Amino acid sequence: MRKLTIPFAVGGALLFSTAAAEPSSEVAWTPDTYRFAQSGDAANGKKIAVEVCDECHGAGGVSEEDDFPNIAGQLETYLYKQLVDFKSGKRKNRKMRRRVKDLNEQELADLSAWYAQLPAEPQGPEAPGHELVTRGDPKRMITSCNACHGADAKGADLDVPMLKGQPADLFVEMMENFRDGSRANDVYGRMRQAAEALSDEEIEALARYYAGLPVQ
Repeated sequence: MRKLTIPFAVGGALLFSTAAAEPSSEVAWTPDTYRFAQSGDAANGKKIAVEVCDECHGAGGVSEEDDFPNIAGQLETYLYKQLVDFKSGKRKNRKMRRRVKDLNEQELADLSAWYAQLPAEPQGPEAPGHELVTRGDPKRMITSCNACHGADAKGADLDVPMLKGQPADLFVEMMENFRDGSRANDVYGRMRQAAEALSDEEIEALARYYAGLPVQ
């Protein structure tokens, strides 16, 4: 596994520092890794998905069960990072690790390419907006969700996931995992810090908001 460097933005440009990846994740980003994560063969990824992924995530990357995330339309780079972290154990999930432990890096990139090009679909009822999404809470030093996940909630910056249309129960579970530290593969602890500041009610409200967003 590559020991990589981490990108940062200056004036809108993506630059790469020489700092080593933090131990919270197996993946940080160099130009080579960025290109590799986007070089997957979607056709081969589809074949792997039938054997490894469809049972839980659905044939089109949209699960019929609230226990599993919708991964259709996610960023290739985000998916690749999560798969690598599942395989290495940096992100803890026994079921996922069993599924991907025998896959090589190219196969993980192929899976990422397959799901990234699939159309996303919405889940759940329409929900009202939430001030945390657009403004955050400066008094508690909570950055708005839009600052990282985008105003359209489609994700951005290599490893920030799309949130729109995710099952509400799954969203709550992920936030609780960040809050209690059982998920800790977020570089620099960005999500852990955000989740620790939120109440149960706020997490529920965010879950309903994102579950109800229409996906185009």
